Amino acid sequence: MKRNILPPGIISLAVVFVCLCLTVLSLLCYTSAKSELSLAEASAANKKKVLEGSFMCRGLADTAMALYNEGYSPEQAAESAGGSWNGEEMVFEWGIDENRVMVLTLDPQSGKSAEYLRYVGTWTPDTGLEVWDGQ
Repeated sequence: MKRNILPPGIISLAVVFVCLCLTVLSLLCYTSAKSELSLAEASAANKKKVLEGSFMCRGLADTAMALYNEGYSPEQAAESAGGSWNGEEMVFEWGIDENRVMVLTLDPQSGKSAEYLRYVGTWTPDTGLEVWDGQ
């Protein structure tokens, strides 16, 4: 009987090809994991800044409410605590970074508050995009 045996060169080429594929796959996994880590670290740093701003605003609001409960007017309580009075509610702001400010509004009558981030940076429109006008 005649046996079909592969020449040794083909097996060596297959092993080299498999090793090359595994090397490329491991490099892709490494770069993907590295980029995910840097994104997670940036997200955590951003979240930390936002939570610090929220904590500081809440501290100012608690101080203002304590002053209000002692008999201060809403305007006096807000200004004494480092905020402002807009006629309806106390407003407290804390800078997150150069473009964002954490804002907390507090209604002294009901004690309800709301927080939000406000963008204070300068917006510049992108006018460099050339759009095809059909001609």
